[in-house]
Amino acid sequence: MRKGQVSFYVIVGVILVVIIGSFLMLKYASVKKDIKTEANEKAELSMSRENIKSMADDCLEKSTLKAIDNFGLIDSEKDIADYIEIDILRCLGNFKTLKDNGYDVVYEKPDARVSVNEDILSVDLIFKIELSRGKEKINFIN
Repeated sequence: MRKGQVSFYVIVGVILVVIIGSFLMLKYASVKKDIKTEANEKAELSMSRENIKSMADDCLEKSTLKAIDNFGLIDSEKDIADYIEIDILRCLGNFKTLKDNGYDVVYEKPDARVSVNEDILSVDLIFKIELSRGKEKINFIN
C-alpha cells in the first residue's frame, strides 16, 4: 500500500467519525430537549391542577353564599343546588384563562348535592374536569 492510500483512508475515517459524532450529539440534544419539555408540561399541569382546585373551592363557597342569600335555608336545597351548578361555571369564567394559555379543558356538567340539617348546610359538588396541553393530560373530580 502506498503512503497516499493510507493518508486517504485516515482522512475518510476522521470525516466519518466527525459526521457520526455530530449526528449522535444532535440526536442526544433533541431527546434531552423533549424530556425537558415533557417535564415542564407535567409541572405546569400539576400547578394548573392545584390552581383549578383552589379556584373551584373558592367559587363553590361564593356560589353557595349567594344562593343562601337568594333562597334562604328553609326548603331550598334544590334551588341552592341548581344555582351552584350554574354559577360555578360563571365564576370560573368557563376556564377562559386556561384556554387562553393553550390548555384544552373538557368538563362535565357540575352536579351539586345540598342538604340542610339543623341549620347546617352541606354541599357536595361533583365536577369532572380534564385538562390537557401537548401530550400531557390530567383528569380530576372536584
